[in-house]
Amino acid sequence: METDLCANAPADWKIQSVADVCLRVTSGGTPSRRESAFYEGGVWPWVKTQELQDGWIDDTEEHITEDAVATSSAKVLPANTVLLAMYGATVGQLGILRRSMTCNQACCALIADLNKADFRFLYFQLLQIRPELKSLATGAAQQNLSGAVIKSLRLPFPPIQ
Repeated sequence: METDLCANAPADWKIQSVADVCLRVTSGGTPSRRESAFYEGGVWPWVKTQELQDGWIDDTEEHITEDAVATSSAKVLPANTVLLAMYGATVGQLGILRRSMTCNQACCALIADLNKADFRFLYFQLLQIRPELKSLATGAAQQNLSGAVIKSLRLPFPPIQ
């Protein structure tokens, strides 16, 4: 999808997909709730989509343990990862990790390649196109944005320097 932003981009900016400017585009995971040991005394902040408030994320309501990360699809994400809510009422909400954290599967984690795009610029580009993002969400009962749709978004990016 190319946005209206692309039409107005300066001549020296390059139209690139989100996948092109990211080292990794992935989702998180939820460790089993049946294993209370995955949450008790957890060291890794675990972001849920309701915690995406269009700004920096310093900490979270829940934390998960090293065992939870090792035995589930949860991944430790680096500082400056941009998170985008993919499901339901929060679809399109954004956040940026201030430090390494984990997130649930309803978050799309975008790890920018700093040789291609600044993570803050990626964040603000996504914030700017939130109405378009929401319109791309599909589903009757619950609106969902797929990882494939997010990766294919084409946006203008200035030269990295």
